[in-house]
Amino acid sequence: MALFRSPTDALLDFAQRAGIAVAWLDREYIEIERGGTLSDPEWADIAAGLDSYDEHCCYSVDLNASFLDQLFAEAGIPRYPADDPAPPPGPDPDS
Repeated sequence: MALFRSPTDALLDFAQRAGIAVAWLDREYIEIERGGTLSDPEWADIAAGLDSYDEHCCYSVDLNASFLDQLFAEAGIPRYPADDPAPPPGPDPDS
């Protein structure tokens, strides 16, 4: 059983093992982005809305498309099957 320093570490470990992509915002990131700390009551107000972040990312077509473009390019895999110059495997029509 693994021990994690934070919930974020546990989430990222789980995502890697499950083969899924996750996007997250945590208090540390939000406070860095904000340029200052949040009080506990302020954090509670912000944290209450974090569950909608996945919808924001999922419905941001440009965000997902640009990430997938980068991911496929780095992997050297055509983004769409039609981009692959090799014909798909199949039966030999001359057989």
